[in-house]
Amino acid sequence: MEGKLPEHYFELVREAVAAEPAARRETKRRRTAAGVAVAAESAGSSRVASDDEAGTQTEDEYDSEDFEDVETEAEATGGISVTLAASRAKAARAKVVDSETRAFRRSFHMLHLAALLAHYHVRNTWLNDGKLQSRLAALVPDEVYASMHPERDEQLPLRSTRKLLDALRKCMKLWEKHCKRIVGLDGGLYMRPWERLAQRCTSGAGGMTRKAFNRALQKGAAMPRSVAQEGFVALLRGCGLNARLVVSLQPPDLTNMKPAAEARGADPPGDSDDDTDKYEFPLVWCEVWDRYSKAWITVDPLCKQLVEQVRNKSKLEPTGKFARFNQMRYVVGFDRKQGCRDITRRYCAQYNAKVRRRRITRDAQGAAWYDALLGALHQRKRMKTDDYEDEYFARRDEVEGIPNNLADLRNHPHYVLEKDLRQHEILRPGSEQCGFVRLKTTKRSAGSTLKVFKRTDVVPCYSGRYWFLQGRVLRKNCRAAKTVVVKDHRTGESEEERLYPESETEPYVPPPVAPDGTIPTNAFGNIDVYKPSMIPAGCVLIENPNAVRAAAFIGVPFAKAVTGFSFERGRTVKPKFSGVVVRSCHRDAVCAMIDGIEGIDDDARMQERELGALQSWALLLAQLRVKQRLIDRHGAVSEPSSDAASEPDASDTEAGGFFPDDSASPLPRSPPAPVPSEPILEPAAAPPQTAVELEDEFAQFMDELGSYSEHSPADDTDHEHESD
Repeated sequence: MEGKLPEHYFELVREAVAAEPAARRETKRRRTAAGVAVAAESAGSSRVASDDEAGTQTEDEYDSEDFEDVETEAEATGGISVTLAASRAKAARAKVVDSETRAFRRSFHMLHLAALLAHYHVRNTWLNDGKLQSRLAALVPDEVYASMHPERDEQLPLRSTRKLLDALRKCMKLWEKHCKRIVGLDGGLYMRPWERLAQRCTSGAGGMTRKAFNRALQKGAAMPRSVAQEGFVALLRGCGLNARLVVSLQPPDLTNMKPAAEARGADPPGDSDDDTDKYEFPLVWCEVWDRYSKAWITVDPLCKQLVEQVRNKSKLEPTGKFARFNQMRYVVGFDRKQGCRDITRRYCAQYNAKVRRRRITRDAQGAAWYDALLGALHQRKRMKTDDYEDEYFARRDEVEGIPNNLADLRNHPHYVLEKDLRQHEILRPGSEQCGFVRLKTTKRSAGSTLKVFKRTDVVPCYSGRYWFLQGRVLRKNCRAAKTVVVKDHRTGESEEERLYPESETEPYVPPPVAPDGTIPTNAFGNIDVYKPSMIPAGCVLIENPNAVRAAAFIGVPFAKAVTGFSFERGRTVKPKFSGVVVRSCHRDAVCAMIDGIEGIDDDARMQERELGALQSWALLLAQLRVKQRLIDRHGAVSEPSSDAASEPDASDTEAGGFFPDDSASPLPRSPPAPVPSEPILEPAAAPPQTAVELEDEFAQFMDELGSYSEHSPADDTDHEHESD
C-alpha cells in the first residue's frame, strides 16, 4: 500500500459519520484560566479505529487529500463555534463590623446580661414574700398538698418520686385555671437583632411595681405570661417545696459580626413581634428539688405544660426556626435562699460543642467577669444540692460525647485533634485515641478518619527560660520534647528553641547565704525572685520603693530583687526592681528605716508645699506695695466710662416682626457724651521728678523686691521703715 490506507477504510468512515445519531455526539469544552470556554462540536469521532495492520501508523502518515470529500456537521453549520463566557467575578467578601463596633457589641451584650440578671434577682426576692405565698398556697387542695410531701418508700424510692410528679401536674392544672387572663407574650424579652435594638419593646412586665405584681398573682388579674410563670414558683414555695426560678436570658447575639441594616424601621422577614414562632418556647419556668432521687424536676405550667426530669435532651431547648429568637445560652436558677447558679449545662445537649462558643465565657476574661457577676448575686453558702448538681453536670459532659465535625472539635474543652495542637503542646507519650471523626467524602479526598484524643493527654512544653520564671530548672540529662523555630527579638534572626515538659524540670533551689552574710546574686549583681520559693533560706523579701535606700543607709548586706520584666516599645525588655532581699534578722531594722524615710519624705513635701505658698503670698504683697506706691506718688488713674459706647443705636434696631413706619417721626436722641482724649488724672501730690531720681527709685525698688523673697513679710515691713 506504500504507506497509505486502502480505499474501503475511508468509505467506512464516511458511512459512520453520516449514520451517527445526534444524541451520541460528544461535546468537548475546554475552560482556560481566563474564563474563556471554547465549545467545539465535532461531526464525528476524532479518532479513526484501525485494525491490527494499521495500528502502528501515525497521524502524519495519513494523506489529507483523501479526507477532502468527508462532510462534517461543522462545515454544514458554518464551522466551529467559539463562545466567550463572561469571567466569573470573585465572590464578594463578607462584610463584618469594625473593631470599634465589635467592642461596643461586646460591652452592650455584657450590660444587657447584667441588667437581666438584676431584674430576675429582684423578682426572686418578691417571690419570697410570705403573705403572697400563703395566699397562693390556699388555692391547693389538701389532698394535693399531702401528695407533694410523700413519705419515703424504702422498698422502691421511685414511688415517692412518682407521687411528687403527679402532685406537680395537678398543681399545674390549678394554676392554669387561676391565670386565665394572659395579656402579652413578652416579646421584648426574646432576643432581638442589633438593628432593632433602638425600637421600644412591647413587653409590659418590666414596669410592674411590687404591689401590682402581688395583686395580679393573688387575684388572677391580667398579667404577662412571664409573670404568671413566676407566680407558680411562689405557689410551690408556699406549699413547702424547694422551688427554683429558672430563666433563659436573651441578650443580643455576641457572635453576629454583620453590620446592622441601614433601614432600622423595617423588620427583617420573620422578625416581628407578631410572629408566633417566637413564643413557642418559654423564657421562664421553674424547678423543684426531689429529695428522693436527688435531682431537679423541670416544670413549665403554661407554655409547654410539661413536667420532666432532664436526662440527655430537654424538651424546652428551641431548635430550627425557633432558635432565631430564643437561643438557649444563659440559663440561670434563683432559689429561695437567694442563691444564683448557672445551669445551662442541663438544658443544652451540645453545650461544649456549640453553645459555649456563643457565650461571653468563651474567653478567660469574659468567664472571670461572668463568675464575678453571679458571685455578687449568690448570697448563700454551699449546700449538698450543689454537690449533687455538679456530679450531674460532669455526667452530662461525658454523655455529650465527641463532636462529629472539625469545627466543633476546635478548642473543645474535653477533646482535641492532633492537628489542632498549639506550637507548645504535645501529646503525652503512650496516649491512645478515644475516638475517631470521619471526614466528608469530596472529589479531592475520600472519606478518611482522624484520631481524637482527650484534652487531659495534652502536655504543655516550654523553654528553659520560661521554666526558670516559674521557679523551676531543667534536670540533668533532660531531653527536649519538641524543637521549634523562633525569631530573636534583638537580632531578628530565626533560631531553634527546645521545649521541655514539666516532667523534665525540678524545683529551683537557691544558693545559701555566705558565712559573712553576703546575699548570693547573679552576674548583674541582682537576685532573681520570680516565685517565693526562689528566696534563699534565712532571708526575706521586702518590697518597697525605699527599701534600697533603707538597707544602704543602715549598712546591712542586701541584694536588689528582680521580680519581673516590663516590655516597652521597640521590643525593649527591662527588669523590674520591687525591693531587696535581706537576712531575716535585719528585717525589723530595714522596715523601721523605711518608715523613717517615708516620714522624712512626707515632711519634705509638706515644707516644699508651704514654701511655695509663702512665695506666692510674698509675690502678691510685693505687687500690692508697688501699686500703692505708684498711686501715692503719681495719683490714681481713672478709666474712661464705656456706658455710652456700649449703648446700642436706636436707628440700628430692627422692628419686632413688623416693618417700621416711614411716616412716623424718629425718636429724639441725646447727643453722644464727649469722649476724653486723655485719661483723667488726679492731682499729683509730688512735683515731677527728673530722670536721675526715677533711676534711683527704680534701683531701690529692685533691691527691695530681691530681698523680699529671702525674708518674711514682717522683716520686709521693718526694712521698709528703716529705709524710709
